Amino acid sequence: MSRVYTLSDAHLWHELVSGLRGFRTAQEHVDALEDALRSTLTKRDTMWWLGDMTAGGKIPQMLDWIAALPWKNHVVLGNHCPPHPMHGGQARQRDYLRAFESVQTIAQRRIGGHKVLMSHFPVVGDHKERPELDMWRPRPFNGILLHGHTHSAEKVSEVNGNFGALLQIHVGIDAWGMTPVSDAQILELIESS
Repeated sequence: MSRVYTLSDAHLWHELVSGLRGFRTAQEHVDALEDALRSTLTKRDTMWWLGDMTAGGKIPQMLDWIAALPWKNHVVLGNHCPPHPMHGGQARQRDYLRAFESVQTIAQRRIGGHKVLMSHFPVVGDHKERPELDMWRPRPFNGILLHGHTHSAEKVSEVNGNFGALLQIHVGIDAWGMTPVSDAQILELIESS
């Protein structure tokens, strides 16, 4: 049986983020993530990456690494992803398509009968010192959002307004201890909220 997992903000080969996560080197950080992924996913499974797999000049290295993983990979682009329209890099999508089955800025899927929107960015609740990112975040809606970007340990937040109630589930590595988040874990959070 195939399973689906989601993860955000891997920041592979990113020295600063690796250090903040307690690793001595960026390669040690990559190795720990690869061990976590390979001990969880099989070649029948699917992985959704919600942006920021790496940063800077490590894009080709990251794409080779992702392409070598035996399961299907999809990406929802984040602010550190060159193909994201905020960078005017749509031409770089071709590079990403050699490692990912699909490349988009937002996606939608069903988890246990629930319609779920996936974006790198939360609707609210992240570092707002970058207002230029506001145009890329989803607008408030009544439903469920899987997101990354915050680098927070908080897994769930709720937003209420005239649009209804929004359940935000953070699938970033910093909230899940370097492990991919299964649809079963997401469904449990949805049903307990």
